[in-house]
Amino acid sequence: MPVPQTTGHLDVEGATLHYQIVGSGPPLLLIPPGYGTCVVYEPLAAALSFYFTVITYDRRGFNRSPIHEHECLDTESIIHENVDDAIFLVDHLAPEALTVFAPSAVGVIGIEMMYLRSKAIRTILLHEPIIMSLLPDASQDRITHHIEDGIAQIHAWGYSKVKRELMPTIEGQKNRQRLRSSTVYPLLKQLPANFNERFWVAELPQVIKYRLDLRRLRPFRDRLILLRGADKSPELALGPISALCRLLDLELGVVTGGHIGFATDGQAFADRIIKALGVSHRARL
Repeated sequence: MPVPQTTGHLDVEGATLHYQIVGSGPPLLLIPPGYGTCVVYEPLAAALSFYFTVITYDRRGFNRSPIHEHECLDTESIIHENVDDAIFLVDHLAPEALTVFAPSAVGVIGIEMMYLRSKAIRTILLHEPIIMSLLPDASQDRITHHIEDGIAQIHAWGYSKVKRELMPTIEGQKNRQRLRSSTVYPLLKQLPANFNERFWVAELPQVIKYRLDLRRLRPFRDRLILLRGADKSPELALGPISALCRLLDLELGVVTGGHIGFATDGQAFADRIIKALGVSHRARL
């Protein structure tokens, strides 16, 4: 039986955000990663909706969240804009302190939200966040050059080839195979072929420049839950979360799937999140 869902739109500076709310219980925000759209969260949100009021959305410039005017994508403000958008959603849609799920490239958005709205955030779940500054210098140089060289070829190669070249830096082959056999894959195939070009061309170059301030993050360590997938991910995805565990002396939880287990294994992934948050009772039957 389909889970009842509320959808709506909120105007933010320069864009209109499409959002979806499903379920009942304490609020939980799912920030869409590089896919940009909450389509990737449909099975996960449905599974979590028995325990939480799940809020998710299409990030600005993706799918149903159009940008009002032409913008220059070569800008360092993209991360800050996404942080402001997420905070705006929280301020308008969450009646109480909430939990935030911030995987992959949007891990930095979750961290910045904690800095700016610490009273509004109960817990942040970081799943294999892309935080380049936590990798060894040699790895940072190698991965940065590979990504920058690939993006520089966008006009010569075209978006599809650039994406194929860069995808292995974030997602393992097994992970990509699991996606193709998931219920999310047909939903993504309905979108335009270049639906997340914005991520590869504009957002990822800014994400890998992000420098984590451990002294600023350390006071919030008790509100962090750090997660990795059971399937091994590439260094850019797995290295930062492993380093963060050591530096903050936190346990590293293991969840189903790989870098995008939230999309490939929605129910099993939800079960792990529910356990990690210590939730024992459903909010609805």
